[in-house]
Amino acid sequence: YCGTQRKTAICGKVTDIQHGIAEEQCQNGECLGLQCIAEGAEVKEQIDLLAECGCYFIQGYYYDKPLPKEEFEKRLSLGDD
Repeated sequence: YCGTQRKTAICGKVTDIQHGIAEEQCQNGECLGLQCIAEGAEVKEQIDLLAECGCYFIQGYYYDKPLPKEEFEKRLSLGDD
């Protein structure tokens, strides 16, 4: 990931047009040797679409709400066992 992001909004139910946009964005990044990073995924349908398009770095409320640093570090340390 080179620090350059291109954002595409896909809110709620995914339409054919949104599917095409997401797929095109992921393909453009791949052609440039970049990995696609999606932000703001809220529903499983969005996760499935992004994975289908080749985007495997996804964050958003679907997984969890934003956390204070201390809570994040606490959860991270629980996985060290």
